[in-house]
Amino acid sequence: MKIETNTVKSLKISEVDGLDLINVYLEDIAPGKGRIIIECYGKVWSNYWGAMGENRTIDQFFIEAPTDYIIQKIDPFVKKHKFKYLTRIIETVKEALKSKNQSIIEEK
Repeated sequence: MKIETNTVKSLKISEVDGLDLINVYLEDIAPGKGRIIIECYGKVWSNYWGAMGENRTIDQFFIEAPTDYIIQKIDPFVKKHKFKYLTRIIETVKEALKSKNQSIIEEK
């Protein structure tokens, strides 16, 4: 049995009108490779991207990727009535990542 530890970034996004607490876990596996796990109200969506572009982090990739593309990857069989809900979650995560990354830039 091989056990490794790694660094995973996590976000807790709360106080968003109409949405419960959103937990986000981001892992940069290697340059240009990463995964995300999003949990809201007991539902979980995740995906791994092995080709995000040279030296891009999962944060950068997720912010820049079209929301429709992300939804298709994390829930390819999403029902039409849930698409709008999932769109709100993805857009909220993108805004939180932009805000977090902007704060880091301003601290430097």
